[in-house]
Amino acid sequence: KIWLDCMASGKNLQAAIDTLDASYYQVDANGVVTNRANSVAMMKGMNSSMRNAKGKITIERISESKGEICAWVKFVGQGEMKQGNKWVPFQFNTSVVESLKRTSAGLKFIYSQHLP
Repeated sequence: KIWLDCMASGKNLQAAIDTLDASYYQVDANGVVTNRANSVAMMKGMNSSMRNAKGKITIERISESKGEICAWVKFVGQGEMKQGNKWVPFQFNTSVVESLKRTSAGLKFIYSQHLP
């Protein structure tokens, strides 16, 4: 939920960033790997170029093994994205597998795999 709140309001950006472990990385549906620093830069860029974002997050499955939690998540939403001087409507529908670990500071995302 914190990711969607961040997109919708921009007020929780640091809270969303704080959920990423120092070792975090993600792989997009094309196999492109992005480390934590680049993911944070991307989040900050999206935060300033989007408005009126809303959507639904569905957790389709959760499993846990040896302290790692994997969640299969579907994100569906819409909003407006700035292109030049205009705000253009957009929609998204994506599925991701998120891996998290328990830390003394709570759950931290360690890996995200965007599914085709």
